[in-house]
Amino acid sequence: MTAVISSSLIRSAASAWELNPITEKLVQSLQPSIAARGNHLINDIAEDICVDANRELLATVLAGLIGTVNHQVSGSNIRLTAKQYSDVILVHLKDYNNTGNLVVDKKIQVLAEKMGGFVGVSSQRNNLTTIAFCFPNLPVEAGVPEENTLVAA
Repeated sequence: MTAVISSSLIRSAASAWELNPITEKLVQSLQPSIAARGNHLINDIAEDICVDANRELLATVLAGLIGTVNHQVSGSNIRLTAKQYSDVILVHLKDYNNTGNLVVDKKIQVLAEKMGGFVGVSSQRNNLTTIAFCFPNLPVEAGVPEENTLVAA
């Protein structure tokens, strides 16, 4: 029996990078804007979450989502978290003091979709609003054409 394994499904540890340092840099760079609005943002993403996705595209989406919350609320506590479920990363941006509905810019949604991801917003009781961003945790090389396949016997 012969198995065909696509090289795009084989991960190398060298291609993965930690999500927390990237989000920490984003939070630090946006801190003046966050403080000016009276908001407080906590980066609560675990240090052991590693990502294989396009770093620049992911950073752009995350910066856009943080900016969305920051520009639409004031005097709020915002918490950034992430969890890994097999080959999917789920990022939550929770606003604990929102009295209205958050609206995510269509450009950010399009960039998320370009990564194979999805952005959704949900509002719950007690002024809690959550932006959820999930995306496949696949290597950047995942889009490589099928001619780069390995045959294992």
